[in-house]
Formats: sequence, structure tokens, C-alpha cells
Amino acid sequence: MNILFQYLILFLQIYVVTVFISGCGFLLKKYIFNYDDKYSFENNSLWGFILISFIALGLNFIIPLNSFNNSLIIFFLSLIIFWKKYFHQPIKKFFKKSIIVTLLAFILIIHSNVNNPDALLYHLPYSKIINEYKILIGSFNIHHRFGHISIIQYLNSFFNLFFFNEKGLLLPLSILVSSFFIYLLKEFKLLFKSNVSRINSLVIFCILIVSLYSFSRYSNYGNDAPVHIYYYLIIVYIFKYNFEFSNNLLLKQISLLSLFTFLIKPFYLISLFIPLIFLILNKNFKYFFKSIFFLFSCTFSFLWFLKNFLVSSCLIYPIKISCFENLIWSNPTQVINQKLLGEVMSKSWQDRLDTNISMTEYNQNFEWLSTWSNNHLNVVIEKFFPIIIFLALFSFILFCLKLFKIKKLIHKNNLGSFIIFITSLFGSIIWFLNFPIYRYGQSYLFITILLLIYFFIFQNLDEFKIFKYKKFLNIVIILAFIGLGAKNFNRINEKFSDTITPYMYDDIVHSNISKKFINNFNEFTHYYKEGGGLCGYSISPCSENKDKNLRFKTKFGYRIYYINKS
Repeated sequence: MNILFQYLILFLQIYVVTVFISGCGFLLKKYIFNYDDKYSFENNSLWGFILISFIALGLNFIIPLNSFNNSLIIFFLSLIIFWKKYFHQPIKKFFKKSIIVTLLAFILIIHSNVNNPDALLYHLPYSKIINEYKILIGSFNIHHRFGHISIIQYLNSFFNLFFFNEKGLLLPLSILVSSFFIYLLKEFKLLFKSNVSRINSLVIFCILIVSLYSFSRYSNYGNDAPVHIYYYLIIVYIFKYNFEFSNNLLLKQISLLSLFTFLIKPFYLISLFIPLIFLILNKNFKYFFKSIFFLFSCTFSFLWFLKNFLVSSCLIYPIKISCFENLIWSNPTQVINQKLLGEVMSKSWQDRLDTNISMTEYNQNFEWLSTWSNNHLNVVIEKFFPIIIFLALFSFILFCLKLFKIKKLIHKNNLGSFIIFITSLFGSIIWFLNFPIYRYGQSYLFITILLLIYFFIFQNLDEFKIFKYKKFLNIVIILAFIGLGAKNFNRINEKFSDTITPYMYDDIVHSNISKKFINNFNEFTHYYKEGGGLCGYSISPCSENKDKNLRFKTKFGYRIYYINKS
């Protein structure tokens, strides 16, 4: 009975958070995009994450995002949502959608684990800092990975609440993935009914099936699943609106999605080229630059770059050209080392046979290629092979059904799809040359291959004949959701006796986490985890850093961490 009660409490917590996030998405659409959309619950949720991230980021410059502050802010935001009558809609329809999203998120998270080791190494330790302090200047000197922090850590930290405690940090990602699945399902059904967008719906269908396969386990999410989800959303919106370059709403939507994708992972900076080209084709510069959306986006970007500057002295860490080297918290040596270390570790440096080769030598002239091919390439093939098989098999079935009505490759929609293709292809190339780990480049690779199929297969399908095979597509979707459920129910069955929510700490009990100080300067005690840097959500600030030259001082109420070079 005790575990059933825990299930009920967790379900209610997820439900409350889900409804709140969806309400925030409604506010963003109403005031940033200037249109009222009460009835798209799951879509509103996806936009709600963006507004909440913006609020959390901005507030952390002046206050810590502790449970009191967060609860107070959410209370007032909830009042605004009620005041704007978001919940004044058919109760039955609203309840049905909110329950479906909640139930799926619940299944994804129970008896799961956090994304280890990244979550325990620096995601959760930085979230702990956000919850306890306003922005710590130079905090990348505490832990070099703090310079890589994603907007997702600010999003998660916002849900440390009175009635959830720190476990609230774990809820947003499961809700994000759940909302994404349901939204794709809805869009596929809507577009498939339309003669205009029926072929485009096949692209959304493929994204849905691959996403159900790729994002089936909560423990794999980290910062990777969110960036792929929002990159996919850019593609979905463009195909949804059938490449309408003149559509001002589409332009604003993909612009904000691209910006948020970049804020999740700077590696996806290239996604910003998609709305840029659309803006050039749109030609309505006056409308775009004078809108409140543009002001919101500029403010969001400014706050993010300011955060990066204060945390690491770089606008984009660890790109040296974007760094300021004459600040007290600057650490140029660490910036250079981290850029190089990040690249070589992505290229299987740890598996090299020649132990005498330096990192610089290993990274030059494709010296890394053979080592990477013998090791991580197998991972890429293992992860991506089922996706390739699915796309190939699906295309072959369509071909065998003789649904083709041969058209020229030069099609009116090709320009829009070609823009996406080139962007994804370029992203795939950059991924391979710099950070060839599968989880970094998954969406670039998938969209590149999918659009090749779109050019040569999908565009040549007969709009009317394909409608006859709606049942076949629905069966595939049902089987994919059953596979998702089976995979998670198997995990739940195996871990039924464990805690129902993910561990936020190491395998060592929280109370036994080592509290060793490495210096004591101006009443500053810095903790590190004995035996490794897996601090999790424990004492703060905590890292693997044992540099006794680390110092701290206060100016204008802000803590500044720096390395004593004397």
C-alpha cells in the first residue's frame, strides 16, 4: 500500500507540473506570438518550457532559485494563467489530454535513474548551485564543466518547490518527452487528413517512430534528448506549414525554437541558419524586427551570453575567440585545455594504442580516425542501424505499393526542404570532424537521411492513393507505443522494490558523502567528492576540483571564484 501511495503522490505531482507548464506555453503564445491557443495542451507544454527557462535564467541573476522563491513565482504565474482564462475550455477535453501526457511521463520516470555520469558529475551539482545562490561569477573555476551548462539546468532547477522538494528537478524532462510524443501523434493525424500536407505528414510520422525508439528511457535523456526534440520541432513546424516562407507566425516560431535549441547545446548553433534564410526569403524585415517576439528573443540571447560571460569569461565556452582574458575570473589555460579535451575524448582518446602521442597530435590530420573507427563507430552503427532499417523498410513498402506518381525532383517545396537538408548535412559534417559521439549528432544524421528519402520517395507519392494506407501507418504507430510501454514496464518490473524516483546522488547514501575541504580562504570551504567527482545534488559547491589555489571573494553581493596566480 505504501508504494501505491507513493505512485499516487508522484502522479499528482507530475499532473500539477504538466498543467502549469502548459499554461505557461499558453502565455508565451498569447503575448509573444500574439495569438490565443487554449486547446493545444501538449503543444502549449513544449512552448511552456521555453518561457519557464527564460524566467529561471533571468531571475538567477538576482536571486537563488530556492524552493521559497520558486513556489512564490509559480503561485503568481498560476494566478495569471487563471486570470487569462486558460482553463476556461471544455473540461472533458482538457482533462483527457492532461491525463494522457501525465500518464506517459509517469511511466517514463518511475523506477528510472538519472543520466549518469553527466547528471551526477555536473548537471545536478550546478542545479544545486542555482537553488542555493544567485549566479556565481567564475564558477567554471570550481568545475570546468560548469562552463558547459545548458539552459535545461535552469529549467529543472525552477521546480525545486515546497511540495516537491529537490525531486521536482527530475520531472520536467519526462513531461517534455511525453508532450513531444503526443504532439507528434496529433500533428500526424491532422496533416494526414489534409490533401495539402498528407505527404509532409509522412516526415512527421518517421520522426515520431524514431523518437519513440530513441527517447524510450529516461536515464538517457540528460541534455541530449531536449536538443534533439527541439531540433525536430523546427522540422515539424516547417513541414506542418508546408514551407510557407511568407508566413510570419512560422518564421517567429522556428526562430524561437532554433534559439532555444542553441541554448540547450551551443553545438546546434547552425540551426539558427534555418530561420535566417527563411527571413531572407520572407523579406518582411520590418514586421519581424519591430515585433515583441524579437525583443523577447534578443533579451533571452543577451541573458544567456551574459550568464556565459559571468560564469566562464567566454560568450560561448570554450571557444577561445569569444573569451575575455583580463578578468579576475578568467582562466585562458583551462579554456584551451577544455576545448582540446572535449574534442579528443569525443574521438576515443581514452582508447588510443599509442600512449606517447599528445592530445594535439592525436587531434590533427585525422590521427584519431582509426581509433575512433575501431571503438565508437560501432556504437554509432549499433544505435543508428535500427533507424536506417526502419527508413529503408518503410520506403521499400511505399515503393512496392506502387503509389508513385513520378514528378520532377525540382518541386515547389524543395527549396524549404533543401535548406533543412543542407543545414543538417553541414551539422553532420561538423559533428564528425569535432564531436563524433552518436548522442551529440543524432538529429543531424537522422534528418539528413530522412530528407534524402523525402526528395526521392515521399515527394513522388500520390496524395490520394497513400490515404488508403492510413490503417497501416496507424498500426505501426500503435506497435511503436506498445514497444515503448513494454520497454519501460520491463524496467519497472525489474526495479519494483527500488525507490520510485531516480536517485539524485551517487550509489553512496547522501549522508555519507565525503565533505573534504581543499582550502579555507576567507571562510571559504570548497567540497569535493572523495574517490571521484560524482557529487550529485549534495553539498554545494561541490566538484572533482582539488586546486588549492581556488579563491573566492564577494563584490556587490556577488561571489567571484578565481584562481590565485601569485
